Amino acid sequence: MPPSRPSTAAPAPWRFVSAGEISGLERWDADYCVNVVATGARWATLSTLGAEIGEGLRSKRVEGSELTLYRPSHFDRGVVVPDDEHLSVEPIHSSRSVGPGDVLVSKFLPPRAALVSPSTPRHAPDSNCLRVVGLGDSLALWLTALLNHPTFSKIVDQLGSGRALPRIGVRELEEMAVPESPVGLPALAAEWNEAADERLDVRRELMALRMEAQDLADESAPSTPDPHQPAWVPAKELPSSLAPDQVALFRFQRKLAKVEWETLSPYLLAEPARLREPIPSGRLLRLVDATGDLGFQLPEVETISPPWFRLYAKPLQAGELLLSTLGSSPKVVLNQPPASEQVWLSDQWARLDGGATSGALALALGTEQVAWQLGSAATGAVRQFIVRSDLGKVRVPVWNSASARGLHRRALSILERRSGVEKRLDRLRAQLAAMVATALEVRA
Repeated sequence: MPPSRPSTAAPAPWRFVSAGEISGLERWDADYCVNVVATGARWATLSTLGAEIGEGLRSKRVEGSELTLYRPSHFDRGVVVPDDEHLSVEPIHSSRSVGPGDVLVSKFLPPRAALVSPSTPRHAPDSNCLRVVGLGDSLALWLTALLNHPTFSKIVDQLGSGRALPRIGVRELEEMAVPESPVGLPALAAEWNEAADERLDVRRELMALRMEAQDLADESAPSTPDPHQPAWVPAKELPSSLAPDQVALFRFQRKLAKVEWETLSPYLLAEPARLREPIPSGRLLRLVDATGDLGFQLPEVETISPPWFRLYAKPLQAGELLLSTLGSSPKVVLNQPPASEQVWLSDQWARLDGGATSGALALALGTEQVAWQLGSAATGAVRQFIVRSDLGKVRVPVWNSASARGLHRRALSILERRSGVEKRLDRLRAQLAAMVATALEVRA
């Protein structure tokens, strides 16, 4: 396993409490004065602001139909991030489906919230979510910013602290007091929705490009086999392991070789050197940081604990292509545009050189045929990870130079556009965080 991530608490905020204010408090300790006293009489509760709060759906099946639901894992710092299924499946119209201006809130603490933008697909949230409606765009964005702010989240923690499993429900959210929204929020809300919708457009564009790459792969590749189906296998097609999935993988790769799919071995960089001495702190890219769309969230700076030899000596390079060795859930990252900060890598990432068409290779790694090979080749840690020798045997499609250049060029264009949108959203997040800090009378 890579070095563990230690718990790093954020510096405590502060606020000035006047003598007149503190004289009426039931407690004088700093945590209470900073985080709990904020629920003062001048704040209105969500219920008095006209908000309607409901539970998410407990079942994916409604009237015989299978629904695609939103989960808290689809919340990214205030934005709803649908996956490919949300974007490709037609939503079932229901009173429980989300609409523009809704706020989705995770029940588990600390809370996470996301604002539903106008272009967000109209699927319903699941039972781990609460849905807040009726606030209007400005107040909905304000509520989202509050719930995602570390200081305000401590106030919410107090509301759900009496439960065996720390979480909040409809009643706690209805009784939650909210500071008055600041001046200038309507313009900020309009820009936020515009940026969130542009991010969705970029995701749809990338999904379409991935589907195009999949269609190209399907033109030459045979269908992936079912290891559980009985089949007669000649002795020459038996690998060293007689496990059904290993036999199916060996035979499938032989078929891919006949249609001139090449092995991944030429693209794998030589076994990278490892760190042999500690580094005081840094950003370590973990598998969970990969977003599933060729990108990743920039990790926080942390103290990196031993064993340091599990880290590569050279940090992530500009334009570098990464493939996770977690075969059960493979992830692909293309560092384009390059990350703004230095990022270290553990040996759970394989480093590849895609050459002048790295974008095309990144798309090839996401095809169904390659993903099936990665999953079937996993052997380490209870059939989860792929050893380097088996990774090199995975076969990828070979496209003509014109197709490869076209896919590469379009992939980089989409990633460049996405980077611009993310910078815009980060700027808006910083503005909202400053507004929340002012309202709570604490440092941002």
